[in-house]
Amino acid sequence: MPPKKSAAEAGEATDDAPLEDEAALHPDGMSSSRTTHSREKLRLCEQIVLDHFGPVAANVASVLLQRGRLSLNELQRFILSPEAGAGSTGPTSSSSASSSAPSTSQYAVQPQKTQILHTILTLVQHNLLYHIRLDADGSIIRSHEEPGGIEYFEINPEAILIRNRFGSFMETAEKLWGEEGLAIIRMILLHGKLQVSDILSQLPAISPYTRPLLTYMLLSAYLIPSSFLTSVSPHELTIAYTLEEKKGHKGVPGPKDLRDIDGKVKSRIIEERAANRGTGVRSRTSADSSEARASSSKSNGKKRSSNSAPKVQVRNKRPALDGSDSDSGDDRKRKRSEDDDDEKRARRHGSKTNGHVSKDQAKVGWMEALTDFEKERLDEIIVDEDTFVRVNYDRFDVHIRNELLAELVHNHFNKEAAHVYMKIVEAADARKIENEMWPSVADSRGEPVSLHLLAASLPQSLNLKGGFHRSAFENLNNGRKVTRFDCICEYVALLSRTEDTITRNTRPNPRDLAAVTSAARYILPGSNSNDLMTPTGSRLSGSAIVDYSAAARKMKWNMLKQTVERVFGENEGKVMGVLRREGKLEEKQIHKLALMTLHETREACNKLFSASVIALQEVPKSADRNPQRTFFLYYIDYPRALSWLSDRLHRTQARLAQRRAKEREKAKVLLAKIERTDVQSEGVEKVLSQSEKERLEDCRMRLKLLTVQLARVERESWVLARMGG
Repeated sequence: MPPKKSAAEAGEATDDAPLEDEAALHPDGMSSSRTTHSREKLRLCEQIVLDHFGPVAANVASVLLQRGRLSLNELQRFILSPEAGAGSTGPTSSSSASSSAPSTSQYAVQPQKTQILHTILTLVQHNLLYHIRLDADGSIIRSHEEPGGIEYFEINPEAILIRNRFGSFMETAEKLWGEEGLAIIRMILLHGKLQVSDILSQLPAISPYTRPLLTYMLLSAYLIPSSFLTSVSPHELTIAYTLEEKKGHKGVPGPKDLRDIDGKVKSRIIEERAANRGTGVRSRTSADSSEARASSSKSNGKKRSSNSAPKVQVRNKRPALDGSDSDSGDDRKRKRSEDDDDEKRARRHGSKTNGHVSKDQAKVGWMEALTDFEKERLDEIIVDEDTFVRVNYDRFDVHIRNELLAELVHNHFNKEAAHVYMKIVEAADARKIENEMWPSVADSRGEPVSLHLLAASLPQSLNLKGGFHRSAFENLNNGRKVTRFDCICEYVALLSRTEDTITRNTRPNPRDLAAVTSAARYILPGSNSNDLMTPTGSRLSGSAIVDYSAAARKMKWNMLKQTVERVFGENEGKVMGVLRREGKLEEKQIHKLALMTLHETREACNKLFSASVIALQEVPKSADRNPQRTFFLYYIDYPRALSWLSDRLHRTQARLAQRRAKEREKAKVLLAKIERTDVQSEGVEKVLSQSEKERLEDCRMRLKLLTVQLARVERESWVLARMGG
């Protein structure tokens, strides 16, 4: 007989079922906050808010995570009355969730109303809360001058989890743009959102390349303008726009009308998001004309001070990149020539060391990596200093995805194949930017990349033949010499598995994790015509497309299999491998294919079934559904299995964060002592005793180990949550 599930297990599995992804409607490419979340995920969100903002903010976040969207009066009532805040009526409401979810009294903080209001403003400033004002009919009130309406607040758990990756974002910024880019991104992450003029005023030292760098970040979508659309939940926009469409519809809308309305609403939201991306910058021609009008109306021929910082600086194309101040006549020409000399000097002496950008390279190194298209846009467009900007998390997540893909290909093949693969990925991202779109982690495929253009972009110092065995190109037809382009074609043939008849002749269901991971192709042909031939006889298309979804599924399967073997044992891992390869099987078939005894097979299947890693399908032989005459087939339910894995990772993250907080709490007196200014001026080594030094070293070692482990678990959780596939 098959094992039976309890009602609690069945209800929990239903709560964790994945809903429709609305990443395309979100300004950061993340899923909507209306997606159902598990209890472990909500606990982790509360722990992150507690670590970053304190107990009052954790109190507010706890109520919003449990209750969902609330007005200010409702939020205050739930926080100030522990009996009202102890329950859970939000998307995770259930008897078990209510009993295990933390109540507001656990933080031992009874905030005042002003503290609650200030906390809400802080969370809105850091993009953790959506807010919207609605009238009595449910329509959105956009104008601040219009009276009436009720303001509602809704927390976004995905934005909370992203805060654990801020360190990776700053590391990426330093690699791309040097110390100046790091300072800009760190400042915006610290404040949530900032006005461009405030960024320029708060930077410790403004170089001639600061404004062009801010313009480039906006054009490349590393920064996005903060506006009304970015502060409203996509779910709220969908409801409000649907209500508007229904009001304009004559009569009662039928099923077809409702589908049309749904399509119009989604198209409208996506168009508004796209239009919002174009804000924050303006053309230099219009900026110059407005600057001229403003300067002529000020005073009679008074010269502008050289210390002023006007919005529009330069008129010519090439000097527009240096962002120098606008002067008149010979001063402007002399300054432009000096800036050009500085730029040439930086280009001549700039160098990279150990993967980091040196100080000379930081000024102009990022400009050298620009394409001609990006340089043209920088020449024509200038940043608007009145714009409020925020970090586009999805754009930085693309770099994390690319690092993981390179590591995956390197482990599967070698470093040369990984280098070629990464060049294809970078070329695909560049093509998307040229089409005025930005790369996203939600992309399932990249843009087509020509192999001839790829060969021209690879550095000459890369030894492409080093990735093949010395006998790989022996005994070739016609005895021709192998060129670099031939090696590139061979790498593409390996990555696309052109010689594998299974992957070439079958088309697995893209939602079937087993079918795709068993025949993973990192690259797909860009066209149906095979007009290229490799030296070994494989035929290729002239262009290649990166298949992100297949690589993501392969990574997810590897994580799932390793976790099952670590948690349950080797036999359970064998069962997972057999079910992945063969599909639905009975216990007798599993025990024969896995070379295990029937008792071991039954025990392993029971463990996996109880954890919702595998599922059971009943196939009755007769209409009476007699269990004695029924086939019980086990199979891997991939959405539930990945949900089980995600819950384990979230629970591990929360425990590691709590352990790190406890370690800091135990050593808080010592940590506070070394942060004092008098201790730092004299030197920590001179002030501390020998026992204090040993305690400090032990505390730092423990915190370092916990932080590294937390980063590793967070990276795995990010793969499950953000990478499509």
